[in-house]
Amino acid sequence: LYEWSESQGWLYGWNNMKEPVSLKPFQGYAITQYGQPTYQMKGKLIMHDTIVSLTSGGAMGGDNMIANSYPAPLDTKRFADADFEGNIDKTFFIFNSGSWNEWKTKTNEGADLAGNTPGTFTAIPILSAVETGEQTLVAPLQAICVHANSDAKIHFNYREHVWSAAPSNYDNMNAGLHTPQRILDEEIQSEPDYNAMLQKEWQRRDSIAKADKARIDALRHRVRINIYGENSGVDHIYLLERDGYTPNYDNGYDARKMWAENGTVNIYTTDPDGYMAVSATNSLEGTYVGVVAGDDNAYTITFTSVIGDSLYLKDLITNVETPIKEGQSYHFNIAPTTDDDFRFVVLHQVKEQPFVPTGNDPVTANTYIWVDANNLHIENAPASSLA
Repeated sequence: LYEWSESQGWLYGWNNMKEPVSLKPFQGYAITQYGQPTYQMKGKLIMHDTIVSLTSGGAMGGDNMIANSYPAPLDTKRFADADFEGNIDKTFFIFNSGSWNEWKTKTNEGADLAGNTPGTFTAIPILSAVETGEQTLVAPLQAICVHANSDAKIHFNYREHVWSAAPSNYDNMNAGLHTPQRILDEEIQSEPDYNAMLQKEWQRRDSIAKADKARIDALRHRVRINIYGENSGVDHIYLLERDGYTPNYDNGYDARKMWAENGTVNIYTTDPDGYMAVSATNSLEGTYVGVVAGDDNAYTITFTSVIGDSLYLKDLITNVETPIKEGQSYHFNIAPTTDDDFRFVVLHQVKEQPFVPTGNDPVTANTYIWVDANNLHIENAPASSLA
């Protein structure tokens, strides 16, 4: 059993603990073992608001490992800017765990084009968690990494942050995993009618669902770009475009890249303020996408979670432009362990079309005109084919 310490750097932040052990709520721990043993723990359920303190300036450079100690998942979509106090990156990084052999081989049952490879991180920018549609639930006992640039605090609101499955009707209020004691004691005192309380809770959830839909509808473009190598695992990024985002780092909307182990493929955007796992901007035009190759030299890119059209991903080595459409794929080669911050660029493009002469134009029907990255291109067919 290992306890995380931002201030100490032993074993990459993990300190070995000796029995007997008393676990601290919301503290990050790691367990390594052979096989799949069963652990028994005693304690009390936590069902109240909590403030978690973060440190910075230690051997781990401000990386804090905290855990969900509630008896139900945390819903990252429900956090707000006011829940973070101090200079802190408003992103939750979830480590995709696995066995040592899975880390070594970069493969597991879920490591496909839509999965996550053991040894990698999933980045959830809190203020755009709704827009990404990414994994947004933090399971009970799951640890998350949060980076603090100074000593800071996170306020956990039990009522707002602990997930409750949205029911399809009043008779199904207990469907799925839901928050224990969702209806508070003070509400029972003010509204003794149980059915009225259920209706009020339903209306609250319905209001949240409508607000989430409005945020997604405001997106002009969204795409998840997945990359896969046979022996190098899986990685992905999100690109978001709407009014209100900026090309610079917007804390809580953009998410910085957390790098995977050597030999594992990494994909990221090369933005003005650094490398990002989620890039939220007011225009995706000219966004550079970089790759750190793993142990393979052949990779596949696919596009999922696509909103909007007329976007292309251009390979700046081969000059191939691939339409960003749901399920579209692209295959390319890169030398193992090579890193290229500017391998791809995202473009708005109008497909090239044959020019239709009017009879007064000094061009032929073999002339093509198209727009690419705000540039007008005019190209003739080979000279030998011109009259």
